[in-house]
Parts: sequence; C-alpha cells; structure tokens
Amino acid sequence: MEVVVKVKLATKLTVLIVGLSVSAFVAIALVVYSTTPAVVEESIGKRQTLIARQTMDRIDERMNGAVADIRVLAESQAASELLQQPVLPEGEMGRQLERLASYTGPWSSVKLIDEGGRVVYSSQADEVGGEVGSQEERLAVAEAGAGRVYYSDLIFGANGEETVLFAAPVVVGDRVGAPVLGVVLGHYDWQSVMELMGDIHGRVVLADSEGRVIASNWALVSLPAQIDLPDDLPGAGTKGEAGTDKSRVDGEEVLVAYVRQDGYLDYGGKGWVLVLEEPVN
Repeated sequence: MEVVVKVKLATKLTVLIVGLSVSAFVAIALVVYSTTPAVVEESIGKRQTLIARQTMDRIDERMNGAVADIRVLAESQAASELLQQPVLPEGEMGRQLERLASYTGPWSSVKLIDEGGRVVYSSQADEVGGEVGSQEERLAVAEAGAGRVYYSDLIFGANGEETVLFAAPVVVGDRVGAPVLGVVLGHYDWQSVMELMGDIHGRVVLADSEGRVIASNWALVSLPAQIDLPDDLPGAGTKGEAGTDKSRVDGEEVLVAYVRQDGYLDYGGKGWVLVLEEPVN
C-alpha cells in the first residue's frame, strides 16, 4: 500500500511539474511574440537612422567639396589673368581654366564673369560675351561680387537641368578687402548626388526644407513633388536632428527614418531632410 501511495504521489508531482512547465513556456512564448515586433522595429529604426545619417553626411561632404573647388577656380592664375587681360576663350588661359574645371566639381558648366556682368569665359562657348541669364545666377554673382562664397538651394532649370549654383569672387592678391575683379560661377552636376543613393535598400527621398522632393533612388516621376515631413521634425534652422516614425505608403505600413541636414565645414547646408522608408513587414 505504501508503495502505491508513493507512486501516485510521484505521478501527481510529475503532472504538476509538466503542467507548470507548459504554462511557463506558453507565457514566455506570448511575451516573446508580443515584444519581438517592437524589438525588430527598434533595431530596423536604428539601422535606418544610421544609414540616413551616413548618406546625408556624404551629401554634405560633397557639397563642401564643391565650395572648396569653386574657390580653387576663383583663386587660379587663369581666372585672374582672363579678367585683367581678356582673350578669346580658346586662348591658353581659357584652356587652363577649362582643364582646372574638369579636375574639380563635377560641373555641368562653369562661367567667369567680370565686374560688369559680362561672361568672359564659359564651358559653353556660345555664352561668351553675353550676360548671366537667370535670376538665380544674378543672385549668385551679386553675392560673390560682394566678396562672399555663395551656394544655392537646388534649382530646377527651365531646360530640366537640376543644379546647385556655387560662386566665388576673383580678387587681386590675398589681402583682406582686395578689389573683386569678377566671379567664377559653377553649375554643380546634381547627378553625382543622386548616385549616392543608388545602392541603398528601401526608398530614399531627399527633400528641401519645405518638403519638395529634390532627389531619390526611385525615379522622380514616380514620386509626389511634395512630401509631408514628420510632425515632430524641428524647423529648418535645427541641424542634424534625426528620428523615426511610422507612415503608410501606397497602403503599406512603413517605418520612416529621417535626418535633418547638418552641413560640413564651409558648407552650412540648406535645411534638407533625408527620409529612408522600409516596409514594416
């Protein structure tokens, strides 16, 4: 009898232990199931934010490089001599400036403008002897003519060209307050910025401070001209801000990482925002 009682007790204990183990397993499974999506989303959000930050930094570095390059052109002997002793653009000084322009940028076009607003040299020969045409170009020339290096926001030209204007003064000597002889004006090749986004997984959109789409790794014709920036995104004067949010794109829930342009060295930025979207599923 005593043996039978012990066997029954052992059986009950075994059943109880198994029952508790199963309950604990189910509880743990429920906790894991409920927390895993949140953990995965947090991990994806951190990775997206890092990629967005790195991409924006590369854009800022490239723009800063253009600031340095336009100064190189403005400080060249060729620019100074062309303005002081104008010669035909096919002359030696014109060829020197052309070679120097090909080593910098990349530029879709480069112009040298004298203090009267006349084009002394241009990589597009038919512009030589004329005046700068667009309002954006005139603003760039006026700023650089006052002795300041200038860079614009992205400009959509009438001919479909997308460019950022960079301009720098050409001065006599290197002393402070030296007279300005003219201005070097460069149209930056925007395609080189678009290429920075080509290998990124997910949809990348670069927008200006007002939400206007200016670059993407998707065809721009497939994107809206304007995007809604996150509600909690600080104003354009706040640099380097980053964060994540959820949104819906074409009926699909996506995790959105965004980063505000920070600028780099001599390039202060224009308040651009880079948005990286990844489907939650």
